Amino acid sequence: MTPAARLLSRAADWGRAPSAHNTQPWDVRADGPDALVLGWHADRVLEVGDPTRRDLLLSLGCVAEALAIVAAEEGYAVRPAWQVDRGLRVAGRLELGPVDGVLGSVGAAEVAAPFSVAELVARRTARAAYAEPFVTAEQVVEVEAAAGLGDAGRGETALGDAGIAARAGLAVLPPDVVETQLAVADRWTFDGPATGELRDWLRLDPQDPAYRRDGLSDAALGLAGWERAGLRLALQPPVLGLLRRTRLTALLGRTATARPLGTVVALTGPRDLPDEAVADLGRCLLRVWLAAARAGLAAHPLSQLLDCPASSTRVQQEVTGAAGPEHTAYGVFRLGRPRTAPARSHRLTD
Repeated sequence: MTPAARLLSRAADWGRAPSAHNTQPWDVRADGPDALVLGWHADRVLEVGDPTRRDLLLSLGCVAEALAIVAAEEGYAVRPAWQVDRGLRVAGRLELGPVDGVLGSVGAAEVAAPFSVAELVARRTARAAYAEPFVTAEQVVEVEAAAGLGDAGRGETALGDAGIAARAGLAVLPPDVVETQLAVADRWTFDGPATGELRDWLRLDPQDPAYRRDGLSDAALGLAGWERAGLRLALQPPVLGLLRRTRLTALLGRTATARPLGTVVALTGPRDLPDEAVADLGRCLLRVWLAAARAGLAAHPLSQLLDCPASSTRVQQEVTGAAGPEHTAYGVFRLGRPRTAPARSHRLTD
């Protein structure tokens, strides 16, 4: 088979890339024997919950990195040529070349994958409570370095042409700020317009044909039987309307994210990045989570902290103080050791 065909045949592996709500929005197709075109499906975009398409672009970067990891096992290196066209739903081309050669004008060392397929497939999102001791700031710095961010991302380990890894970093958010703002963001999740979209991507009925395909299953969310039943009931429009009128969504919000949280970290980068750089930052994000897993840690995204306008403003203030006024947060997630083993989420490519 051609390099492109060989890589497409490994979809069960690179399809383990993470995405918001487990929507798996990517559309990967061959573009000749030595390249792939990476785009996305319109019906797998979070129109309400991700209006800026930040999560979409990060997800596309994650799958590009997953493809690079699988390609390395096949003996190829991947060079992304990002050119995002939102109208055509195309993110760019992934050019394939031999690992021991030169890919265009870029050396293979710049595009080699530092993580294995086994690590990619074993990665889990852990949404349950995290155990003490919590991750320290020093451990976060170690994860940052292992992922090739900051100083470790300079020179020949920089990702893509933009070298976004050299300008990306991790910032630990203060626990008190996180607790306060997470309460705001979680309530906003059930009070705001994105609630219906969340309901559409929840998979709480094992008899649903979509249960083993995509979305957020009760097992992936770590819900007990009574919690699953309660959430299904609470999100029914008549019940949700009553909860909103009686302001009981605050109680629902307090149970949305498991405690203890562990350590909450922001993935930072320069302000106002173009779409191409945000997609490349998604490669950094997956590397961070894989580096954390190699260190025995799990991650759980808290995108609501950036989606909710009120909490986003406060989080960005903290990032500015920690990383400098020229930086902003593109992702927020928990890091820690889960008390219970996380379930394997379902994929279209399983």
